[in-house]
Amino acid sequence: MNRAFDVTRPCLVALLVLATWSWTAAAQDTQRIAAVVNDDVISTLDLAERVELVVRTTGLADNQESRERIRPQVMRTLIDERLQIQEAARLGVELLPGDVDGAVRFLERQNNVPEGKMLEILESRGVPAYTLLNQLEAELKWARLVQARVHRVVSITDADVDEVLERRAASQGKPEIRLAEIFLAAADPAQGTEVAAAANRMVEDIRAGANFAALARQFSQSASARTGGDLGWTLADQLAEDVATAVGDAPEGALIGPVAARGGYTIMLVVGRRTFGQVDVGDTMLNLELVALPLPTVVSEAEEQEQLARARAAASRITGCDDAEAAAEATPTSRHRVIGDYRLGDLVPELRTAVADLRPGGVSAPMVAGGVISILVVCDRREPTVTEPTRDEIRESLLSQRTELISHGYLRDLRRSAFLDVRL
Repeated sequence: MNRAFDVTRPCLVALLVLATWSWTAAAQDTQRIAAVVNDDVISTLDLAERVELVVRTTGLADNQESRERIRPQVMRTLIDERLQIQEAARLGVELLPGDVDGAVRFLERQNNVPEGKMLEILESRGVPAYTLLNQLEAELKWARLVQARVHRVVSITDADVDEVLERRAASQGKPEIRLAEIFLAAADPAQGTEVAAAANRMVEDIRAGANFAALARQFSQSASARTGGDLGWTLADQLAEDVATAVGDAPEGALIGPVAARGGYTIMLVVGRRTFGQVDVGDTMLNLELVALPLPTVVSEAEEQEQLARARAAASRITGCDDAEAAAEATPTSRHRVIGDYRLGDLVPELRTAVADLRPGGVSAPMVAGGVISILVVCDRREPTVTEPTRDEIRESLLSQRTELISHGYLRDLRRSAFLDVRL
């Protein structure tokens, strides 16, 4: 299915420019205007840095052709973020101390990156920290804005919850499907051709090896973007008609689309299929520890193989979590970290495969991802059981669905009323 997430993030200080530029050329380029959004300017440097972030975190081919292909979609994303930040400023929406740092920590946990290292790793790859931090700030402020609007206009009643429970009772034994999505919005028909072309280019990139979930986090304009596009389990007979037609009997791992959808285009990935009422293996809870061996920023094949040999030697000394830390201490440059409880289905595919069948005390083979070689040790394993969602969980799910509709409409209205001057 997908390649491992290569999502890591930078530190707050350095402004790095391409080594082939002279200082003067770089300074001149930072002053060029790529787009005007109401009273704000997006510079060509803003655009180049965000393009670099996307390339470094999604598995796209690291070449100029890839950068040129994604530039229009990156521009659309930057424009939307400026609109969101402007609306937050107009309404006085502020973040709490630690909100952005918390979002970075969430991404680190989600992608098995050692705590506090995401920004540092991105910086080492030429992506300034503020490129990611600005993106997270826009996401968090937009979420606050949408939530405030939702609470004013949406009410989930007991009757709504009862209807869901009745449907669940009637659904035992029916097929379910788990989809992930990347939704690209087209604010008006005039944008349809441009957005469709961007969606087709994205499908080509995914087929060439780009990471679906990382692209979803960067580009998808739906609430599922934060979780890599994952929509969770849905009864097959409750899919929207256009989605059901497009998906058909596609097997797990199938990439589908782009499909014309209400307000834009959707690219879908079939994550899994099962029968309603059966346990989901992905709900298995693992208690994990990590031994990580960092790779140099620029690493030769010989250096990587040498570090892999050290990792294999370390793994051979580990018989369980009691000696994982000692094995790390005995291995030059390695680090030990207690990850704690983690849902199997929330691990990226390569890590999930590596630990799926391990019992307590089991040790994974060394894996290369995110600039480190990782060894996972399973300290405990709790198998899933079938549980019904509580009424509060159903209420939250319904609220999330309606929040999505409001978010789309809100941003569409901001685009329509904005002054936009795109110069590239």
